[in-house]
Amino acid sequence: MTNLTPSASPAESGLLRGVLLVALLFWIALLTSLHAETVRRVDQDAFVEAIKRISIEEHQRAGVPASITAAQAILESNWGRAPIAVAGNNYFGIKCKSSWTGESVMQEDDDYNAAGQLIESCFRAYNSVEESFRDHSDFLLGSDRYAELFKLAPTDYRAWARGLKACGYATDPAYADKLIAIIERLELYTLDWPSQDEAEWLMTNSEDARGTADQRTWTDIPDTFAPSGQGDEITVRVN
Repeated sequence: MTNLTPSASPAESGLLRGVLLVALLFWIALLTSLHAETVRRVDQDAFVEAIKRISIEEHQRAGVPASITAAQAILESNWGRAPIAVAGNNYFGIKCKSSWTGESVMQEDDDYNAAGQLIESCFRAYNSVEESFRDHSDFLLGSDRYAELFKLAPTDYRAWARGLKACGYATDPAYADKLIAIIERLELYTLDWPSQDEAEWLMTNSEDARGTADQRTWTDIPDTFAPSGQGDEITVRVN
């Protein structure tokens, strides 16, 4: 018997996948917001599972380690609960800059006027979670500031984490250590390697490798990973 049910086009499949991803991340954010004092491990695992595929795809497309992308999404978006993530799908804290012509989310962060008063910062807003992840890769790839990162081995997440801090991605002096701690606590380095054996090799042979027993940074990071300076009040602006 001939099957007369039409199959979905690649475009329709991609759209459906994007809608499902947004719905999943929204549900995770909703659940975790009910207990803001901590993020349970089951919620952490669900968030990682939701962003795993797009992180690996961006690794393959642009060369940014999947572990770094995933860890930055966790840290910058507070597990998807930060206001700019909820309102604007901004998972990496990327500000508008002069070249940005898309929608934006306004929120106080670390910008001051001439009188020294804290003012709202302009953050990029996206139509989808996947768009945010792609722009993060393109942001790094297209800037001379981060060019040195792409000379590093795409599997050496420690060098990448320290390189991001050295290049000025964040002002937090502990930014690199936080990324490394997240990656090692959640074993995100396995996203960069096809097998656990190779991941274990990396853990003992990377440029500045230390035994995991010597890693203390994870215990110093609040479970919420709330970026400093983020308030609760935001406004969305369409340019």
